[in-house]
Amino acid sequence: MAADVNARFNGNYLKDSDQYINNDADLKNKNYKGTNKYMPLILPKEQTINLVNVKAHMQKRIDSFKIRVNFNELYFRGITDDEITANEKGKDPPIVVMSSGRASWIKAAMQNGDNAIAAAAGKFSGKVTDELIFTNGPVPFYYPKRYTNENTKRNFYIFVHQTEYEFYVNELSDYDITVIGWSTLKENIEPKKDYDLCLGFGMSRYVVFQFFKDFYKQKNSPTHKRIWMLDDNLCHIKGFPGFTACEGLSQNPGVGFFVAKTLCAEQFFTNLGSKAQGKSIGDELINFAQDTLSFLQQATLWNFAQIPDELSFSPYFIASNEDITFGRMLKQYSTNVSHTYSSATILKCQIPAPPQGTKIDPGLITHNNQKKVINLNLSEAANRGPLTILNMDTRVPKDLFDFLNDIAKPVSKKETKDLSFVKSGEQIVRTGMHQTNAGTFDAVPQECFITSGEFRIHRNASTIAPSNT
Repeated sequence: MAADVNARFNGNYLKDSDQYINNDADLKNKNYKGTNKYMPLILPKEQTINLVNVKAHMQKRIDSFKIRVNFNELYFRGITDDEITANEKGKDPPIVVMSSGRASWIKAAMQNGDNAIAAAAGKFSGKVTDELIFTNGPVPFYYPKRYTNENTKRNFYIFVHQTEYEFYVNELSDYDITVIGWSTLKENIEPKKDYDLCLGFGMSRYVVFQFFKDFYKQKNSPTHKRIWMLDDNLCHIKGFPGFTACEGLSQNPGVGFFVAKTLCAEQFFTNLGSKAQGKSIGDELINFAQDTLSFLQQATLWNFAQIPDELSFSPYFIASNEDITFGRMLKQYSTNVSHTYSSATILKCQIPAPPQGTKIDPGLITHNNQKKVINLNLSEAANRGPLTILNMDTRVPKDLFDFLNDIAKPVSKKETKDLSFVKSGEQIVRTGMHQTNAGTFDAVPQECFITSGEFRIHRNASTIAPSNT
């Protein structure tokens, strides 16, 4: 059996770790790393991967999804065409967040912001760079009150799958954020309908891209054609250059920032808030440098006027690597380059386990069960493309799925073999895409990232009355 890829298990994969950023020294420590959640394998850089079979592996996954999902027809709940047109008239690029399972944490973190502003007694500047907001703990970067004194006016949207929509609406009803639920099935916008057939990281970004690509083609939409896309646990961009500087880079498809090596503990943000007391915003000015990177993630200003219309995030990267692979594809497929402010650092919060007694969203349980079904389906023999792995420790070649039978017991106790299989396949495809001299579509089918045909985007009003009960 000839091997397509040489690999061994990653000993740090899902390994318990308390290595979160707690202070400035941790932030500066280049060797400081947290838990590895997305790379089950170690793949040697100096190897020639069989890209033909890697591509066939991804084609099998695409075929499995396309039997069940129409990716060209998407349904949204929470805003109509007329409403978003009115909302965005004369506004700057909106803040768009993708989220799942964190409605209660977001609410609590925004309450931290409310308390910090009240305690500041007028000293809070109303700018996103003001670290005084963290006096009581982490506060999301998209907390609307951090923008009250910015020289811009913009809206805030949180996209969640339809299964979680009602819970998010109720939890966040006190804040000026529009929750939008998405689905690939028309029935999902109706009460008691909550089944879907494609979920995950790539899909959540894909639906946002298609939503706004369609919107910016409409007659009365803003001419800037841009959005800020943020992860839901993003709390701060240390050294953020300001919206005017970022949005002034109008010829780049994406504008991003340096990403911290691991997540920040909640106490890290409290420390930021304490140090900010009595300090003016001017004390934090930095001489910014720009450089080019092949991918952007976690906080990005996307410019649809500079992104080929047919190019989108791949919905088929459901568990990992959706951002790195899109960045690679954008770099190869587009003539324009993105920019990164390398002296500004993205800081995301480690989300602790919810306190005992926290309300449980039944929609999240349904959502997570659906994802398990998807992983199980992708790991069935009929949906697995042939991909042979040479175990670099045993020197025995095996099919990827069988190779995972030998995975360390601590890993098998934390996630199913099906999910490990899905992540491993995505890691191998991502590595193949970055192989030296690999062509644009040598490791992935074109339809993985390139859309075609007519799109139908349906925006529907909310059918529930928000409450805090």
